[in-house]
Amino acid sequence: MVRQVRSTTNKTVDSYSLVPAFSSTVRRREMDAVLTCLVDEKLGPGEMNARLSKAVCDFFCVSGAVALRSPEFALLYAFRALAIEPPRKIMLSALAPSWQFCALKSFGFEPILLDVDEKTGAISFQNIQNEMKKGANVLILGASFGNVPSLEEIEKIASLNLIVIEDVSQAAGATIFYERREKDLFDEETLDESSAKKAGTIGVFSILSLEECDSITGGGGAVLLAPKNREWTVLNRLVQNAPKTHLLSDLNAALAFVGIREFAKNEKARRFLFEMYAKSLLNSQNRENFTFSKRKSDVVLSFPVVLFCDFEEAKLYATKKGIQIVRAFEDCALSRYAKILDEENGSISAVDGLTHAKSLFLRTAIFPLYPRLHSEYATKISKILATLP
Repeated sequence: MVRQVRSTTNKTVDSYSLVPAFSSTVRRREMDAVLTCLVDEKLGPGEMNARLSKAVCDFFCVSGAVALRSPEFALLYAFRALAIEPPRKIMLSALAPSWQFCALKSFGFEPILLDVDEKTGAISFQNIQNEMKKGANVLILGASFGNVPSLEEIEKIASLNLIVIEDVSQAAGATIFYERREKDLFDEETLDESSAKKAGTIGVFSILSLEECDSITGGGGAVLLAPKNREWTVLNRLVQNAPKTHLLSDLNAALAFVGIREFAKNEKARRFLFEMYAKSLLNSQNRENFTFSKRKSDVVLSFPVVLFCDFEEAKLYATKKGIQIVRAFEDCALSRYAKILDEENGSISAVDGLTHAKSLFLRTAIFPLYPRLHSEYATKISKILATLP
């Protein structure tokens, strides 16, 4: 059945004719890699799995990596390598992807949702300290839409003697600078540990999810990164005994492998669109709408806009012009927790506290931004951003 969206002009818009908010960047090269696996009848975990793991190590400059069937498996192996057992308290952002919350619950851990900064979407340092006083000392640290914290913020977190597992799924390729150096040009050849770090190297382990809407996609799966040799030695020993059903298939690995090779090209295209959109939003008729600030060391995943108007009003406005927008945090830890507290409606009002996270959940929309987006549609989206209610 064709889905339809009704507008205020009593006309209906076929939702399949809308420019989608998300679209995986899968081109001929990616499909050729997958077809090669099919022709060679190499479908399960094998050579491409190993090649992907090596490519991830080179991309992130880490000691070791293992490609697994899902991000949940990646988190499970990180806990096993660190000998972290339930029912420990695990801190995570209230706006973290829902799989983190669901995985923690299924493993028997106690998820502790942390509120965020309303202007950046990042976890509040003060909230981390408060929860540590209550016995939590493990943190899953993400970077919403590619916006990474500064090294000053990372050093604050490190000073707390926390166990940090980094989720780099939305920040692959980002670099973490000291704020005072952010104005300097980024020169990878002069990069050193005292001045900057690559995203994916600040946790004891890091998880790179390869799901459909992540910055690097394999159509599913994840890679678990071990930045240092000590942790890689432990993880590698665990992986040697892993059943094949825990390891990523060569089909998915082939898709992700080409995604890493094409990352710089895709990021350049996304950055161009982001700057185009940001300029339109900055010059819009309603200056209360804003996107999260983007530094040159961050990477671009999509274009989130924190709306001044009601989300449904903005959605209807964009739909009438043929553009689909969706809630940026529609499937997050907060929404899953709300469904537990309010099984019938899943209203986030059932959740106490988390004021800023609730506000961003209700007000933040994603506008289409991906390398394959046609220039005609990009221009139309820019005009919509400039005239948002």
